[in-house]
Amino acid sequence: MDINSNTIPSKEIDIILPVYNCEKFIGEAIQSVLDQTFQRFNLIIINDGSTDRSQKIINKYKEIDSRVISIKQKNRGHIPSLNTGLELSNSEYIAFIDADDLWEKTKLEKQYNLLSKTADVAVCFTLLREFDSLESYDVKYFARKNDMKGLSKICFLGARSLFDTYGKFDNEEKLPEFILWFGKLINDNVKYEVLNEVLAFRRIHDNNMTQKMNRLDYLKTIKRHIDAKRNK
Repeated sequence: MDINSNTIPSKEIDIILPVYNCEKFIGEAIQSVLDQTFQRFNLIIINDGSTDRSQKIINKYKEIDSRVISIKQKNRGHIPSLNTGLELSNSEYIAFIDADDLWEKTKLEKQYNLLSKTADVAVCFTLLREFDSLESYDVKYFARKNDMKGLSKICFLGARSLFDTYGKFDNEEKLPEFILWFGKLINDNVKYEVLNEVLAFRRIHDNNMTQKMNRLDYLKTIKRHIDAKRNK
C-alpha cells in the first residue's frame, strides 16, 4: 500500500524526521520522540536514500510502535525530504526533529499546552542547547556554551495550516531553509512564543549539516530577511 496523507491517521501532532545515513544517532532521536510525555502523535520518518543501516534501525521501531511511519525515497536532499513529510501530514500541529538531535521528554506536552490554550499564538519554540559528539577535533565548529533562543526547526511546534498559508520549504534555496520560511511569518506579524526552558538539543558532530553550512550563505539569508522586513 502506498503511503499518503489519507492513510496516515490524523492525530494532534505530526513529527517529521528526515534521515540520510545517520545510523549512529537515529535510534536515539527516535527514542527521544517515543519517550515524550505527550503521546498523541505520528512520527513520519523520510529515509532519503540512506545506504547504511538507518532503515534497519527504523524498522525495529516500526515493529514496536504503530505511530512510527517510514517512507523510503531516492536521495533528493534534506529540504525535499522535509517537504515530503509535510505533504503526508494531516494533523493539527507540525514538529520537526533531525536524525542526530534530541528532545527533552516534556517538550511536546509543554508546547501543545501553550498553543491549545492561547488562541492567538500559532507557533511555540523552546530554548536550545548544543552538545558535542565529535570523533575528532579537526573541525571549525564546536557546541556553543550558552543556551540559545531556539528559533529553529527542532524547537518548533506550529499549526499545520501555516504551511498551507505560507507554503512549504523552498527546494531551490540552500540552508537554512527554516529561517527562510519563518521569515515570511515574521514579516506577516504572526504571533509566536518561546518557552524559557531548554527542551531541544542539537548534536554537533563531524558530519552534520551545521559543519557543512556555508557561513556566507547563512549571512546572506539573514540579511535578506532583515532587508525584507525593513522595506515592508
